[in-house]
Amino acid sequence: MPCPRTNAVFLPLFLLGSLLVLDQQSGRSKGAREDVVVVDLGQLAESPKGKEMLGRTQVCAPGTLRSITQVRDDIERARKDLLDSVPRKTRSVTANDTSNEDETTNDTNDEEETTTTMIEQRVRQLEVEMEGLRQCGARINPETLNLRYNASCGHKGRVYGIGLFKTGTTSLIPALKGLGYSASKETSGFNSHLFGGLQMCDDLSVSQALDGWGPTIKSIEHGRVPSAARYLDTSLAAADGPWLFMFERMDRWYPGSKFILTLRNSTASLVNSDIKMSIRAKVRKNVISEAQGNYALEEIYAAQRRGEFDLIWGLSVVDFAIIVARRYEQHNDRVRAYFSERPDALLEMTINSEREDQWQQLAAFLDCAPPKHSFPRKNAAPTHQNDVIEERHMEALNWRNFYITRTEKEGCMFKITQKPGFETVMIGNMSYVCTSCEGFWLR
Repeated sequence: MPCPRTNAVFLPLFLLGSLLVLDQQSGRSKGAREDVVVVDLGQLAESPKGKEMLGRTQVCAPGTLRSITQVRDDIERARKDLLDSVPRKTRSVTANDTSNEDETTNDTNDEEETTTTMIEQRVRQLEVEMEGLRQCGARINPETLNLRYNASCGHKGRVYGIGLFKTGTTSLIPALKGLGYSASKETSGFNSHLFGGLQMCDDLSVSQALDGWGPTIKSIEHGRVPSAARYLDTSLAAADGPWLFMFERMDRWYPGSKFILTLRNSTASLVNSDIKMSIRAKVRKNVISEAQGNYALEEIYAAQRRGEFDLIWGLSVVDFAIIVARRYEQHNDRVRAYFSERPDALLEMTINSEREDQWQQLAAFLDCAPPKHSFPRKNAAPTHQNDVIEERHMEALNWRNFYITRTEKEGCMFKITQKPGFETVMIGNMSYVCTSCEGFWLR
């Protein structure tokens, strides 16, 4: 639902100065929720800063000033009322009841049906309000306002790494910190509190899980978006999960921020890195042997089907490669589409040891002098670990040639089947069979 036009706008306080319309008794904005203030657009347009911000800030109606928590609580109460009304609708009259009792019961049922319809309409109205609330408004609270960039770069706002896992996100954060963009422990990398259990999910599934709407994730609680926002309020930089999936929200919450889409040299390189990281973890936990840790793709797949090699997040190495490749390419396409009309807000950057211009790229994007020391290189795979996936494998395992469907409402498990019209994929001397398909196990 698009944000309704109105005479109020949500903006960072440090840009508004004396334009705030404050309640003199409470010192807070009239009618404002905890994280927003209300500003008169007529006054704001008179300010050069205000005119600049109006061009890139979403405008929301005063009716959306309630917090997401308040609306969610109202929806839960309305749904409970709806469930409570159903048993009363289905009650029947016994044979000993009089005709007057029949008429009374029919009237009561009609009233209850009307009540149920009203509750259903209220739920729909609340859900519309929730959607509008998600789409509108910058975050305004003391933590946000007190945080300032005080180093030498020209860009004084926030900077977010939104590349997928294994694209150099762990290296990007120390680089940004070195330029003066502070990051807390919670935003400096993978946040297991917010993102645990979502590693195999795509952008849409993660967004729904964080909100507590749509397909649920067993290991994630409802309403974690407010927690995520509080972490972001106290940091000027963030990268990795779940932050990389939240770029649209972060763009709304913190107008004027810049975003960095970190990339690999190829999709095969990304898939390789993800597989090798999972295999290293299994070797460390003694789930597989060190020798198995250097198996080629064909050896891993055959061993998995015999039950001699642990699955990766519940998937065979082949299915894992298909899912990871799909998520990587779809995420990149989504980011590029979102920033297509604001190219100055997005930097695409490949982080690897073969490039020598990484500081130059980052410094030019943020308007600062490039440091003289080497660009950080963190969490790289050991050189002795062999690649599993080759380019020829990715051509045969092109995710566009497969149907990929979720197999359960909770979690991110998938069933993958090859589309008709394509040659049967061979993995070594074995025909490809999806992990959840009949005939996968050979033991």
